Amino acid sequence: MLEQNITEGKREQGNQAISDNELDAIRRCEPQAQNHAPYDIARYERLNHRLADELSQNNNTLQKIANITKPKDFNDRGYINLWYDRLVEWSKSSENMRLPSRYTGEPSLAEQIETALEKLFIDLDAERALRKNNPGFVETSVFRSIVAGFQMSRELCRIVEISTPPGSGKTTAAKHYLSQCQKAEGFDCPVWMITLSECNISNRLITWEIIKAIEGDSGMFENGNPDRASEYGMNERIAQLCSSKLHGLLIIDEAQHIGQFHGNVRPHGLNIINSLRNFCDRGLFGIALLSNGEVYDRTKKSRNSIQLSSRILPIKAKKPTENDIDLIMSTWGVSGKSEREISLKLGTGDGGLRTLTDAYRLALHKYDEITYTSISMALKG
Repeated sequence: MLEQNITEGKREQGNQAISDNELDAIRRCEPQAQNHAPYDIARYERLNHRLADELSQNNNTLQKIANITKPKDFNDRGYINLWYDRLVEWSKSSENMRLPSRYTGEPSLAEQIETALEKLFIDLDAERALRKNNPGFVETSVFRSIVAGFQMSRELCRIVEISTPPGSGKTTAAKHYLSQCQKAEGFDCPVWMITLSECNISNRLITWEIIKAIEGDSGMFENGNPDRASEYGMNERIAQLCSSKLHGLLIIDEAQHIGQFHGNVRPHGLNIINSLRNFCDRGLFGIALLSNGEVYDRTKKSRNSIQLSSRILPIKAKKPTENDIDLIMSTWGVSGKSEREISLKLGTGDGGLRTLTDAYRLALHKYDEITYTSISMALKG
């Protein structure tokens, strides 16, 4: 009976649900009668920026955050992953999600999402306040060199290989840059990031990773299995997705897997570079390769070296400076002459900033303080 009444545009006596026709009438004619909080754009931007920050650390994804924040009483209405889809929509724009709910007293979808995110961030802040090993991101000279390479790649639509010493913070820098772009340009900004490993070094799998990065976490459900799609079809899909996006950038982390590693050479590494440069040649987006310098060296040694190496712009970032070490010490609350000496030794040596921050974390974990003695003892095991 209730279903029939709703279909006919009637409301059953005593029931709080209203019909689509009535809801449309409220939206058109009586916006002042809507029982929902005014749109607080400052709150939205604050939460949106914080979400971008969280996505840049701890391997967080929108899917992961959706799983954590989804209210237990949220009605999926029979759809799979509806809360995640709504979170993705909210991250881009919340205007259309602030309309009144179909049910009296129920907050708008935007309000539900923002309330859930606020609770998550409050819990995270409280948890992190109890820890001392997460002081935040430090913009070092290495970071600025990496960002300069990213900007060059975006503006020129070229392949740029950014090589830094191991442990200099390439991955962390890339995630922070992506977070900055999302804050400045929105979550649908044309900047994407994929990571290579032993498991996805082939043209087909890299192309599949690119599609997933562009479409987001839900893209894998829409496109099926990569083995069932042709490489040509996937390339055309990427072209279609990027046709209206200007000054795009694809960041490929751990790109050294394409070139040389452990004294070996990928037999099909040049084919991968040849395939990737097609995206730049078509003007779709620039590509930044984060590596240790192996890719450009590999192309220079190839038979058709000019054809490939001329398409790669190499940038070499220097080791962290003393000023970088001082900034990190200040951020971690470390001081003292002996502490600075051991920090300089660790931060400018093999392993770079990773070795230094790992030593700080280990000292905190074992001795609850960062001093010359605690660092030395922690490193000795």
